[in-house]
Amino acid sequence: MGTTKDYRKTIRMNQDLYTQVNRLAEMQNRNFSNFVVTVLKQTVEKQEEQLT
Repeated sequence: MGTTKDYRKTIRMNQDLYTQVNRLAEMQNRNFSNFVVTVLKQTVEKQEEQLT
């Protein structure tokens, strides 16, 4: 049977892990958004070149 201290330690570890995963997810989302914007921008520029 685990003690209260063990439970607190486990909860703290889980919170740290959750924080790290969230931070990673935010970075991935930002990178993906930047990627999408870049691709869209390049697509528009190509289309503009074809029009001129």
